[in-house]
Amino acid sequence: MSKASVRTNLLRVLLACAAMLCCARCMLSPTDGQRVARTSDPVAFSGLHLDPAQAITLEAFNFGEARWETLGLTSSTSSPTTVGDGPMYAWSVDQSLPARFWEPGSRGRGARARVRAHGQLASGGEADLISLSANWGDCVNALDPLTRAAIYSQCHSPNSPVAEISTTDYVPPVWGVADLHTHPAVHQAFLGDGLFWGNPGMTLTSRPERDMPPCRADTHVASDDLVGTPMRQAVMAQIDRIGGGSHTSNGPPDWSSWPHALSVEHQQMHISAIRRAYEGGVRLIFASATDNQTLSMMWHRNYDFFGNPRPAFNAAYDFESAQRQIAFIRELAGRNPSWMQIVQTPAQARTAIRSGRLAIVLSLELDTLTLDQVRRLRSLGVRHVIPVHFADNSFGGTALNGAGGSPTGDENIFNTANWFLNGRFFSIEGDSLIRYRLGRPRTLHYHANDLIKGGAVEPVSISDADYTALGYERVVQGHRNARRANLAQIRELMRLGMMIDVAHMGQNTMTDVLTEAAGRSYPIMNSHTGLRADGVVGLDERAMLESHAATIARLGGVIGMGTATRSEGARVLEAWISDYSHMRTLLGDRGIALGTDLNGLQSQLTSTTVPSHYPLDVATRRAPEWARATAPALSAYRIGTRTYEGNRDGLAHYGMLPELFQALESVPADAATGRPSGSSVVDALFSSAEDVLIYWEGVELAAARF
Repeated sequence: MSKASVRTNLLRVLLACAAMLCCARCMLSPTDGQRVARTSDPVAFSGLHLDPAQAITLEAFNFGEARWETLGLTSSTSSPTTVGDGPMYAWSVDQSLPARFWEPGSRGRGARARVRAHGQLASGGEADLISLSANWGDCVNALDPLTRAAIYSQCHSPNSPVAEISTTDYVPPVWGVADLHTHPAVHQAFLGDGLFWGNPGMTLTSRPERDMPPCRADTHVASDDLVGTPMRQAVMAQIDRIGGGSHTSNGPPDWSSWPHALSVEHQQMHISAIRRAYEGGVRLIFASATDNQTLSMMWHRNYDFFGNPRPAFNAAYDFESAQRQIAFIRELAGRNPSWMQIVQTPAQARTAIRSGRLAIVLSLELDTLTLDQVRRLRSLGVRHVIPVHFADNSFGGTALNGAGGSPTGDENIFNTANWFLNGRFFSIEGDSLIRYRLGRPRTLHYHANDLIKGGAVEPVSISDADYTALGYERVVQGHRNARRANLAQIRELMRLGMMIDVAHMGQNTMTDVLTEAAGRSYPIMNSHTGLRADGVVGLDERAMLESHAATIARLGGVIGMGTATRSEGARVLEAWISDYSHMRTLLGDRGIALGTDLNGLQSQLTSTTVPSHYPLDVATRRAPEWARATAPALSAYRIGTRTYEGNRDGLAHYGMLPELFQALESVPADAATGRPSGSSVVDALFSSAEDVLIYWEGVELAAARF
């Protein structure tokens, strides 16, 4: 290195004065990260220069115009002070920062400014002066020998030459997309032995061909028996009907049939796909434990010559499944600490996202958890709960819908589950604004003392007499769940500070919960839903009423919009944007998050309808400076010999979200219908992590009032 280069390095010492370097009690001003009481307070700038009587230029960043401006001038003194191995010359000035240099924090909570300094050189030209961290004194004291070069190389702040100043009440906003509903550990559900195929891997070195090997297409199980194989085939066929896809065994090396948007029983959240979604802008996900004891029991209760015990509801099944899944998610984050973090508070989430990590909220979506079990899982870090899933439970009633059957008339597998879990079928009431009607339900028949089917169980339709007594046919209108909410238990969830999610609640239960929440000003959310207009006939009660969405908005809640397969064909993007914009309008023009339900046995968009273009830079262009390094331009996703493309593959797996963002961005506004541009919708998505954390902060404030 030349003498000139060494000299330039030595010059870049910022934010100290001669007296301060001799006094352990003093601190530099402003250090990087320093706080002031108010934006109107003058900021004390001080520092050291290698040369006497040289000009110092102060600059501040204009956030509105994204450019640096000159803030003021001063100069170094002519009186030397010995610093380590040589003399330096102090300079100082008090300078107020005009309003254009202050950027507001989250919801206007405080503000921040960015400053830097340049020093003229006696030899000509100028150099940046380094900024120092608040702990510069400890660094300087530890230097041996103390030299100006050592101060430069070892004691500067990570942001050098920039120093960031903020007010004492500043709360930094975050950036990125929030997904309120995912299932990265569902391979641990159903007792973890094949109903859901493939695991997500554990680190970025995990090999997809090892994590997602070829499966047996009809049962996912290698062994056969006279009863187990047909039963598993029936279960798999039912799941395939839910997803709408065909089931083949293909996996590596070409993965021609799965991961696929309609192949819902195969892994769609491999860690390489999660990483790609993160690089494409996803910064906050709710990782939900889910399961279905009825499906699992049918999957496992196969032929036994000696007979199995009569199947009975296991009150610990969902709890134990949640423990397994939470343990896996914790290990996953623990093995990837550079870019993942489990968070238990909104403050932790802000810190994680601002430091370049994917913030993960532990979540529950199970049928039979009790209040005590939720309390115990909360001690493991869970902060979000969907109290009601596909069956009635102690919290309330589930939304009746066509999942598992046709939209009207056919037997609903979740009615079978309700009978198995609760000892009764759904109780209904009529609703002229709903088309969906429950059909004849089934019970699980136990084959005792049967040499052919001994010990096995299978669904069997109830008798004509029992069906008549049930009264479904006497209700000539559409069917909705008559069950009301258990508000005492809902209030306890509020006292615990849980984020309460009304997804899957029946209309009556949801009305009760939202009324209670409104009376207590407790923010509520719905992580994955569609909407139906009040007073207009709709399919079923699974989609949330717009009046309920308006209540969530008034309470400061959030909604996640799903990415399920849709019927609009080539205009699916336009329809999705219109629905998203409508939701956003209902919530006061706030950003609506995603609620993808990936790995949740939910079919996904099969195509983005427009070709993908690479390198893909939707997130790169939107990322703030502090996040840009973690949002690189992306090439196409490839595993084995298979390359995925949005137009052909849609949301085949979690790593295809960046392609969806790019496709949405390409849709122009439509003045005739009032549909906004896709680009503005993507902008809103990239603010959704901030919206969700503001909601969570509201939950904490409301819980503190209990």
